[in-house]
Amino acid sequence: MIKFFDAIFNSGIVQSFRMAIKSILSNKMRSFLTMLGIIIGVIALVVLVSIVNGGTSSITNTIAELGNDMVYAQFSNDVPPEVAKKETHDKWISDNPSFNSVGIEYTVFSDCEINGNYDTVMQTGVTSEYFSIMGKKVLMGRLLSPVDINNNSLVCVITEKTAKDYIGYFDCIGETITVGDLDYTIVGVLDDNDNSLEAMMTWSYNTIYVPYGIIAQESISGYFSTCTLYFGPSEGYTIDEVKADAQALFDKDYKDYEVEVYDISYIEDALGDVTSILSIVLGAIAGISLLVGGIGIMNIMLVTVTERTREIGIRKAIGASRGVILRQFLFESVVICLIGCGIGIFMSWVLLKIGSLITASLGVEFVMDPTIVMIAVTFCFVIGILFGLYPANKAAKMNPIDALHYGG
Repeated sequence: MIKFFDAIFNSGIVQSFRMAIKSILSNKMRSFLTMLGIIIGVIALVVLVSIVNGGTSSITNTIAELGNDMVYAQFSNDVPPEVAKKETHDKWISDNPSFNSVGIEYTVFSDCEINGNYDTVMQTGVTSEYFSIMGKKVLMGRLLSPVDINNNSLVCVITEKTAKDYIGYFDCIGETITVGDLDYTIVGVLDDNDNSLEAMMTWSYNTIYVPYGIIAQESISGYFSTCTLYFGPSEGYTIDEVKADAQALFDKDYKDYEVEVYDISYIEDALGDVTSILSIVLGAIAGISLLVGGIGIMNIMLVTVTERTREIGIRKAIGASRGVILRQFLFESVVICLIGCGIGIFMSWVLLKIGSLITASLGVEFVMDPTIVMIAVTFCFVIGILFGLYPANKAAKMNPIDALHYGG
């Protein structure tokens, strides 16, 4: 071990490092401005990728909270009317022991007039089982009952946001809300403290929950609609078994309809693909910033070589080899890159901490990924070598006699 360290010291590596630090400190402002491109590039790389990862982690956790133990079936076009009936759901559960519960959601985005103002409302037709399956909690009043569903009663449950935007206050049980030609009586207000995937995807829309049969009527029009069934698994059955039974059900009884059966893993996989592409794109953009910073370093190193021409001539005259000169300037380029990288990583950490404090209420935390840090350090090291090699080689090739006469 002692011989190893002696070899390092005798090789001149430590001396080259010291000279690089001394040169950087002798021109602090210029060195900092040279590092600035690297600093910005590292911040862009680390912060952007960390934001993507943090957002993805938050969404993934939200999806997990929504329920990994649930299977979804979504109709693409026409929806058979019987799929909304409780008798149908009861038969499905009876015929398929893997089904513990079945719920339905039929959503239509409609243009409507509210208090003289035109707006877009998301009418969501559901069955009474929907709220328990999705874990919805009532803040005031009650949820839709089986009687409401069976009679297609003109009653609705709204969100806190809808109550605030439409009514102006939360305690609005018994008030009437008009959507198109229908006047709904508000019977309940849902708690908006909801981290479900649905809440996250529809946070910007005012939502009302009404009996499914009302939305299924042809008289209800909208410019976008979806119909989704939810299957909860029975105890002792896996999600794959529920999914297989649901797929077999629709393949047999509803083969004339376009139905996609999936579970949470499908959403997670799709999210993972999007995240990977986004990380690559943002990483490439940040990489371009680092390359620009590398060009700036090469430019300054060329200026440094020119300014220190006589010094190079003197060192060569007293016996410094070409390799020693090459190593000295190459070290200086690499050290500038790595110091800039270190500053960029520290500033990224500060920015991510500030961002986490701002988004804490949303349950989003930005954590610096060690892998991204290692990529940034490695990339900066490579940039230091690549963009420092030409100036260092130029210095190493100088004729000592010409160098000594430079400027004289």
